[in-house]
Amino acid sequence: MSVDELEIIRHLQFAQISEAELIGIFQENRDSYRVLLHLVQHPRFPAHQALNVIPKLYVSDLLKVIRNGRANPFVRKRSELDFKIRFARLPLGEKVALMKTAPFSLLTLFVDENHKTVLETIFANPNCTEELMLQFINRKEDRQNVYEALDATSWHTSPALAEAVAHDTEAPIRTVLKIIPYAGLATLQKMVADDTCHPIVRQRILEYVRTRQVEPEE
Repeated sequence: MSVDELEIIRHLQFAQISEAELIGIFQENRDSYRVLLHLVQHPRFPAHQALNVIPKLYVSDLLKVIRNGRANPFVRKRSELDFKIRFARLPLGEKVALMKTAPFSLLTLFVDENHKTVLETIFANPNCTEELMLQFINRKEDRQNVYEALDATSWHTSPALAEAVAHDTEAPIRTVLKIIPYAGLATLQKMVADDTCHPIVRQRILEYVRTRQVEPEE
């Protein structure tokens, strides 16, 4: 990084700059990637100019824009959409690295993701919430890989997720068995009374309830 670039970036970060001055910096530094990266994150930089810069940014730098609460909300949202489009073309290793630190707002755009490794990374992301996990469980698309990825986590201990899994007729038996201790008694009673309930699941529920000295209705 040249001395001039460093001074401009410092100026962008700490000084009160007018929109006119920002546009001037943009026009004089169109070929400086580092300056453009900082310009697009400045709250006063015109959004229509930022939209011309976003496609030129590396995907990893789009993540910086998205996470920057100081940036224009419209610019951040546009960066999220561009990120998702370009994410599909990335190698698996880079996808995993990016999903490890992706913010919640970005994770919500990947509820349709179906690669098991990427799903495991999303579920392990500290920004992943119970609300988001419910969206994965309740999505209409194929959920086989969602459940396989879920097995590698402790999300099944969430009562809300346990209820969602219990009501999913496509949930694999191994997952249903894991959520039994975390589902409500009324839900377990309904499962036992359901003719479609797998015998193994029914037996495990009865055994679990007996340990609590409560008998479900059959």
